[in-house]
Amino acid sequence: MTQLEAALERKLRAADFSWAVEAEARRQDELERIRQYYVPMLEHMNHPDQREQKEAVTARFEQREAEIDWQYRPRVNVTVLNCGIFHLPGID
Repeated sequence: MTQLEAALERKLRAADFSWAVEAEARRQDELERIRQYYVPMLEHMNHPDQREQKEAVTARFEQREAEIDWQYRPRVNVTVLNCGIFHLPGID
């Protein structure tokens, strides 16, 4: 198991992750876009009668932020389902 983890780690360290930089830039762009929409709206809801409405808009805003984070946050998930040691000639 330790050998498998080390091999995966070596491969991942050598991989090109420029897509992750692009994904993070896209995530930040999308977050800024919804902030430009929701923040001014929330700033104008200062009247006590608008408290319930402001809470609903805040909840939608937080939900959209979470959705964008889930959709665009760069991540690599590796799951080992089964492992074994195989010695194949000519393969690193």
